[in-house]
Amino acid sequence: PGEGAEAAMRRSLLDAGGEAISGLRGVVAKLLHGVWADEAAPEVQFSPDPLSENLELAIDGRTIRFSQVHADEVMHAFACTRAPVLLEDGFGFEVLVRAVRKGGKSELGIGFSARPPREWPEELPSSADQLGGDTWLAGYSGEAWSGAWVDMHWCMPEIKEGDRIAVYGVFGDRAMKLLVNGETIGSVPMPTVSRERPLWGVVDLLGLEGCVQEVTLPQR
Repeated sequence: PGEGAEAAMRRSLLDAGGEAISGLRGVVAKLLHGVWADEAAPEVQFSPDPLSENLELAIDGRTIRFSQVHADEVMHAFACTRAPVLLEDGFGFEVLVRAVRKGGKSELGIGFSARPPREWPEELPSSADQLGGDTWLAGYSGEAWSGAWVDMHWCMPEIKEGDRIAVYGVFGDRAMKLLVNGETIGSVPMPTVSRERPLWGVVDLLGLEGCVQEVTLPQR
């Protein structure tokens, strides 16, 4: 009986050690990926509805491409994410530029919307800034959208295939940062970023006005 009790105690200690190692792996995952393992957001995808009529959405939900459906509508090329783009210390996401078109402006709209996509109008406007005051967008030349057009002291660099363009807002800050290939280009004023006010990612390819034809949401 004494040997049986000792064996049971050894098994209990091994189980406890296994749980501790599992917990440590979760902490390491958080440090490596920037989110807690048990709070990790699902893979970021674009929402198929709402979706501007001049966009094609890939089957995996991660790639949008400008495909002009109506010859007289040169815009109508923006999309939002399925879910809020929550990170450990704020909201943020990035897109990978997959294709560009010669002759367009080196611009695209990228940012956040605090208005849930299910509350967007059934008939979408031609550009994302027309969604209203709960939308903040960067990526234009010398301007940004923060409920109204705001003059900025910075411009987008030339956008090329392979560029990574991101926006990021830290909890407690009143600004959205724009990054290109990991380098901060500038920031856009916005209300205080808070976990209690979820933010969805928004990307506007600007149709024939811009040069970006296709972007992908990289896997986290």
